[in-house]
Amino acid sequence: MNGKAVGAIVSVLIIVGIVGVWYSSHSPTKPAQVNPKGAILARMGSMACYQYQENITTIEGNVTEHSAVEGGSSNGAYFFHGRKKGLEWWGVIRGKTLLEKVSSNGTVSHIKVNLTEGEIKDLLLYDPIKTGLRALGSASSVRVSGSWVASNYTIYITYKGSGALMTGTVRVFYGKDYTPEKIELTGKISNGREVLQEFSLSAKIIPSCGLPEWAKELEG
Repeated sequence: MNGKAVGAIVSVLIIVGIVGVWYSSHSPTKPAQVNPKGAILARMGSMACYQYQENITTIEGNVTEHSAVEGGSSNGAYFFHGRKKGLEWWGVIRGKTLLEKVSSNGTVSHIKVNLTEGEIKDLLLYDPIKTGLRALGSASSVRVSGSWVASNYTIYITYKGSGALMTGTVRVFYGKDYTPEKIELTGKISNGREVLQEFSLSAKIIPSCGLPEWAKELEG
């Protein structure tokens, strides 16, 4: 091979190398892989305002109850309006103060009481964002689809003033930017020796700030 041919090959290799270096430094980088669990937990943890529409079934011994609850959080104040057979209630928790109206068998009662930390935890036990966040956060592994993540969970809770264990499954359906749209929880509450309660809930999540009118009237 003559000198001219060798020189041409070397020139081509140098040019290819330069182009390769330039392309490497200017080519668009691939988007980082998003961890759905982490993204959803971040969204749930930052939700200072939300509302939910929830159906709950609880089983304690031979007693099964079905409840429908509309509730949520508005910048630190919690509110809930629930219904089950023979009973309807409206409540607002602000700080440690509970204002509640209860209608039972035609009789309406108004309650104002200061709560302990344990009582607040009991009242907010089935808040889907608060408990769903803890349940999903406790999972070491998750199952992922294009619209939901699911896992088993084990968390320690306060139940009727005492420490207890809650175990079960959680599924969080998410939309754009991993915002939670629906949360499903099933499980049981035990004290280590016996099952105290079994439950299941399904809640539609609505990003929304502000108190509903009935809550404003209750605080009025």
